[in-house]
Amino acid sequence: MRTTALLTLALSTLAGCTTRQVTIYTPASLEPSNSPVSGVWGAVNRAVDADGDERIDRHEIQLVAHGQRLSGFWSHSTTWVSRDGRTFRCGGSARYEQRSRAYLEGALDGRHAKVRVVGAAAGPSGAGCPAPLAPPTRCDLERRADRLVGHCGKVTLALNLRLDRPIPVALALGRRGSVTGVWTWHHRSRDPQKDLKIEDEVWHLLQRGDEVYGYYDRLVVVRSADGRRFMCNHGLAYSNLARFRVRGHIKDGRMILKELDYRARPGACETGRRVLDTYQGTLAREGSLIRLRWKRGAQLLYKRRH
Repeated sequence: MRTTALLTLALSTLAGCTTRQVTIYTPASLEPSNSPVSGVWGAVNRAVDADGDERIDRHEIQLVAHGQRLSGFWSHSTTWVSRDGRTFRCGGSARYEQRSRAYLEGALDGRHAKVRVVGAAAGPSGAGCPAPLAPPTRCDLERRADRLVGHCGKVTLALNLRLDRPIPVALALGRRGSVTGVWTWHHRSRDPQKDLKIEDEVWHLLQRGDEVYGYYDRLVVVRSADGRRFMCNHGLAYSNLARFRVRGHIKDGRMILKELDYRARPGACETGRRVLDTYQGTLAREGSLIRLRWKRGAQLLYKRRH
């Protein structure tokens, strides 16, 4: 596993130029973990049912290797969104969510692993709500490039390696309504050449009063759609990874963040050219979502559940 380093931000108060130290935790490097299956893996699946309602399934598997042994957990949430605004019997609103978590143990064999569920917990299920789906009891996992493929009974999952790492206590203790925490964004699209573009961002934010500090890591993976090789590395895929430091303020749930600088991982396809942006954000859904806007677009950041 990657070691952890400390990033200390010296904050100067206006009175007397007194400095105070705010410590947040950052990964020691931008390089991926050497353990084949260790890390945080995620997948988002969307579907529309016969009534036209949208179902969104989010899976997160976090694994840590201890020699040849594995431990971790599997979080699963299902969100239902009404097509026409009608209310569901479950929860009495046009949207409801179910959550469950399974605790995993297993053994590592090269790039393969076998895990089993040793415990499970489900979130509350209200009146009229179906029972959350029980997790499979066993899974065969295989690392394939930057993906983890899981064969779990009748279910097959393809999960992408995320930039997340176990959440430090300093960020996990953020109070409700605070932006302190770890936030994630994932997007898949096709460029004009039909190549697949996968974008992942992980934001580490710390709020002190109305001030907000932190950084985010941005990973972009591009995969060839037609077998042609990219000129920059003569490969069928390439990735770029960069870290941006941010700073801003928040008041009444509305936030402004500015990118201060960035550091990019060297690579054959890395140009090193970035444009620093300023973001306007709104804290929503009882502090579980940040709506971000900037001059070139918008995105939704989801808070990691601890």
